This record gives sequence, C-alpha cells and structure tokens, in this order.
Amino acid sequence: MKRRWIAVLAVAATVPALATATAASAQSTALSPVDALKRQFADKHGVKITELKTSETDGRAGLKTQLTGKAQFGESGVVASDTTLKLDLNGLDLDDESADANKPSRTIVVKGAAYRQGGAITDVLPMGKSWLQIADKGTSPIPTTGLVNVFEPNTLKAVLATTASKRRDAIIDGTRTTLHQGTISLSKLYSSSSWFRGVMAKKPAGLSAKLKVSWRLWLGTDQLPRRLMTGWMQQVVGVNSSKSTSISDIRFAGWGDKLEIKAPPSEEVADQGDLDAAEDADNPSVLLPRAPIELPHTDLDTLLPDDLTP
Repeated sequence: MKRRWIAVLAVAATVPALATATAASAQSTALSPVDALKRQFADKHGVKITELKTSETDGRAGLKTQLTGKAQFGESGVVASDTTLKLDLNGLDLDDESADANKPSRTIVVKGAAYRQGGAITDVLPMGKSWLQIADKGTSPIPTTGLVNVFEPNTLKAVLATTASKRRDAIIDGTRTTLHQGTISLSKLYSSSSWFRGVMAKKPAGLSAKLKVSWRLWLGTDQLPRRLMTGWMQQVVGVNSSKSTSISDIRFAGWGDKLEIKAPPSEEVADQGDLDAAEDADNPSVLLPRAPIELPHTDLDTLLPDDLTP
C-alpha cells in the first residue's frame, strides 16, 4: 500500500513540473515576426496583396493608385510578382493620345524580366502582340509603390525596432491582430533595406536623411503582416512653397498559398525593337517610388488616418 501511494504522489508531483516545462517550451519556441516571415520563403508559395496609395499637395487631392496581385517566394524572399495597377487621375483631363494611361495595366516580373500589358502601351503594340517586355534583367519583383518593404527580414526588424506603441486590434484575414506603430527615418530605411537602396537615386543626406516615415503594422497571431500603412510628408520652402503627403495602405492575405508566376507566352511578347515608332512611343517603366529630394522634414505623428478605404 505504501508503495502504491508513493507512486501516486510521485506522478502527481511531476504533473505541475511537466506543465511548467511545456509552457516554458512553448514560450521559448514562439516565433518572432522576422522568423515567421522567413518560414514563408519556400519555392512556389506566396501571398496576395492589395495596395491603395493616395497623395495630396497643399490640401488638393492628387494621384491615387490601386495595386492588386500576388507575390511568389523563393528561398531568399520574393522572386516574382503579378500585379494590376489602376490609376485615378483625380479629374485630370487627358487628350485622346494619352487616354490609355488611365486604363488598368498589368505587370509580371519573373527572373528579373518585366512584362507590361494594358495601360499606356495598349495602342502601340504590333498586331498579334499583347505584352511588352519593358526590362530584360534586374527588375525588382517587390509589389509595392510605398517606401517600406516588409518582405525583407532586415527591414521588418528595423521597422519594428522603432515601435512606439502596440495594442490588440481588429480581426484581419481571419486572425486577431496586434497593431504596432512608430516612425522610421529615411536614413534607417536606407541602411536596413537593400531594396530601398536600389530604389533611391542616391543615399539620403542632410534634411532628407531625417525625413520621417510614419508606419502602422498589423501582425496576426502567427506574427505575419496583415496590413501596413505608411505615410510621409515633404515640404518645399521658397518662392513656390508647397507641402505634399503620400499614404500607402497594403493588405496581405493567403500567406502560404501555393503559387507559381510565369512569364507570358513568348509569341505574345513584343520588345522595344518591335514598336513601329519606338522614338515616339512612351517608354513605360515599373512603377517605383521616386527618391525624395532635399526637403525639410516634418514629424508625422498625426498623418496616418484611422482607415483608408478604396
């Protein structure tokens, strides 16, 4: 009898210890956002994205763009993208020759080559061709027109390091999210993001380096981004002083979906040499954010709205 009670007590004594060990183990193996992102880097997997970007100059609404599509991952990050861009010129009248610029355009970037369909190139393609190859190598497949590329682990880490506050927030893409927010300077973005260094014409210096980018990032319970809002303001002081703001709102969905993006069929693709009037035709390029020029910076604590709805 004594031996039986000793055995029961021994088992009972181990249960709290096992529970404590299991909880500690679960806590120690919890993924960081950077590690969660890296786990998505698998061949032929990807994520869907939607980005709305708005701009304003001296209180007047400017160009609005809506980008929808998908990004495909490889072992090192994004390796291909397929996106459609819609422009809202905010009432700007276009002549007949430029009217196609207001039509949606689709861009596929795969293996460094970029292909464009629709938009401004609609009427300049030779008969039988529906795509124009606008770059043969070196084009970034990152599908955003903003300044912050959270598909880069180093950039995601640098942005989160500037977190000023965080709180539990809405359900997005079926998961409860935690909202992180803060500001990061262009100089920090430049040092952390190889993609941003490729976008910029030169390294930010002086006042431009101090320009602040406000950000809000919603992370799901799996630590993956579900929404990213960024905003920045530029001021020109002088004879023609002006102040402009840009806001980017990106939604992410379907993390881990199987995905393979392919180049258009070669028989449907034209290149610049195929255009009948290459010297007169527009030469479209992949839309990327322009490098900020030397501008006084302004803190953007209240720049981002609570919501930005297409």
